[in-house]
Amino acid sequence: MVFLFSCSPTKYIQEGEYFLKEYKIETDNKEVLNFTIDSYVKQKPNKKIAGIFLYTRIYNLVDPVKEEKREEKRQIVEDEMNRKRLAKGKEPREKLYWTRWLRKIGEEPVIYSDLQTRNSSKQITSLLNNKGY
Repeated sequence: MVFLFSCSPTKYIQEGEYFLKEYKIETDNKEVLNFTIDSYVKQKPNKKIAGIFLYTRIYNLVDPVKEEKREEKRQIVEDEMNRKRLAKGKEPREKLYWTRWLRKIGEEPVIYSDLQTRNSSKQITSLLNNKGY
């Protein structure tokens, strides 16, 4: 389990992009926070376990560039395998590879988007206006 902590959740984030760690809703009126505003937030940070972005770290264990090349090769093999399966009257299936599994159980890092933040803000403002705040 120690190796999972060595991979940073920001490992494959490009320059100029920002990893969304948390969000905060601030208001002068404390009554506003009594009902659920969270469902109106468009961008939510990745899940944490014990303060660690574990699922994002798992996702980042696989290099996306190398994985894309591997997938191209795998697809050829799988297509051939499934062609044979179909000829025998069996259902096609996808082989399970370690790297696919890591990507499937992991979470892609959430990148901050100014546009989604503005959309969330507009929607929350509209909600509060409709509620009479």
